[in-house]
Amino acid sequence: MAQNFIQLAKRTPPSTFQVLMSEKRTLPWLNSPPAGFLERDQRTESQTMYMIRHGISGTKDVPKISFEVVGSTGSIYRTIIDKVPTCDCPDVRFRKVQFLSAMDVPVELRYQQTFLPSELRKMLATLSSKRKLNTTSLASTGDRKPVEGECPICFSDFKPNQKTTWRQDCGSNFHQACFEKWGAAMQASDDVVRCLYCKVPWKGDEHETSYATGKAVGTEERRSKLKYPNVGDN
Repeated sequence: MAQNFIQLAKRTPPSTFQVLMSEKRTLPWLNSPPAGFLERDQRTESQTMYMIRHGISGTKDVPKISFEVVGSTGSIYRTIIDKVPTCDCPDVRFRKVQFLSAMDVPVELRYQQTFLPSELRKMLATLSSKRKLNTTSLASTGDRKPVEGECPICFSDFKPNQKTTWRQDCGSNFHQACFEKWGAAMQASDDVVRCLYCKVPWKGDEHETSYATGKAVGTEERRSKLKYPNVGDN
């Protein structure tokens, strides 16, 4: 078998050969979930994940996804989804499971200790689609898109009677509570508060509308300077 790999390497471009070799799980596949997984998976349904930043590194063939989330106490934790996932939060496995759940990863993959490059590429594609501005449905400046789909901060669906806010430049919607958490985290780290979709700075003196999901677009507008609570407030 070893000789076959050596022969393959001689006639295969390095990048392609490296991909073939990398399609091997670092740790054995788990046929059943480990202790504590089911409890963590259930917690993802009740605990909101506020993803305030994400970054992509690694290579095109073997991407690495890093992201920061605001915990329930206001602390900011960093998780890296790589071939071997890591996290600096107290419960390392929970943040990983929470992210994988938001990325619609099948349950049998959520409790694996390691991932294949092909699995990482699929997760990246899902994340990119969830945070990509749909230019085909862009309305003219000042018009709001229908409040539907997922919030790009918590990746949860917009539901009736939830307060939301929106960005006038691109018409994109956000949960009001998610936006406040995200804005507070940005200000705490001296970052510019930008729209997650169009990347335009979010100015506090612009008209912003907040209304319960399901009501008609274009109801009462208000002009106010945005104020963000302590990251831990909720």
